[in-house]
Amino acid sequence: MMDRASLLYTARRMRHQPFDRDAVVEMLSLEVSCWDLSLKACRAVLAGATRFVEASQPADNRMSLQQWWNDTAGRKPMTSMMARPLITGRLVQPSAMFMSKVLVEPWVRALPSEDPLTVAGQRLQQACEQVAWAAPKGRRRGICTGMRLMLAHDYDRLDQLTDDDLEELPPGANALDILDGALCDLGVFRRSPRRGTVRRKTQPLIHRYVHLWHRARFTADTTHAGRDPTHHPRPQQRRVRRGPRPHHRTNDGDGDGSDP
Repeated sequence: MMDRASLLYTARRMRHQPFDRDAVVEMLSLEVSCWDLSLKACRAVLAGATRFVEASQPADNRMSLQQWWNDTAGRKPMTSMMARPLITGRLVQPSAMFMSKVLVEPWVRALPSEDPLTVAGQRLQQACEQVAWAAPKGRRRGICTGMRLMLAHDYDRLDQLTDDDLEELPPGANALDILDGALCDLGVFRRSPRRGTVRRKTQPLIHRYVHLWHRARFTADTTHAGRDPTHHPRPQQRRVRRGPRPHHRTNDGDGDGSDP
């Protein structure tokens, strides 16, 4: 039986190779056999994942395993049980949006002790416990958020996480403040911890201003394209709207005395 590092290495290579149903099912069986779960639970997960793989084989045999996942994840109905061994086995790389809907804590808890996620989760748990203002429930959410990001970006170490990774998460109860503080404590981010609006207004604002600057330049360039650069259009005068002019009538005997 392969050790954990060799198994993950093989799975990541298969990700970019043409879809092979038999090879995928074999890797799923190896992945589930490593879990710290009851035999009944392992069999149920393996059966669900195998049915999903067999029922959604690609028509194009040149499609890679990752391309198959990208095409299937948003099109076919799929439970977290079906996706679980594919993701924890690193056979596919899910999106951050997909992982935001997954209850990842039991996934990581069942992995072998030598799995990089298990090692990173233990380090992150110790760091979250040092965030004094956080409640226990919030610390657990912060750990889960970190694990989701690592799976979504195919990371093996906490120091691979970046500020941009945290910013891409959808708003919600994901304990980003706690995760941010823990990662600063571990030295992943070489800065002081950020909380709430302070964190959201740093890097994203810079990107927003740069985008607006380029947009303004593009608008100016396309508006004045082909014009004489020395030509300055005269400002338009404001037109004053006037009412109808009065109609003057002359009565008999009025005027200059001439005949009508």
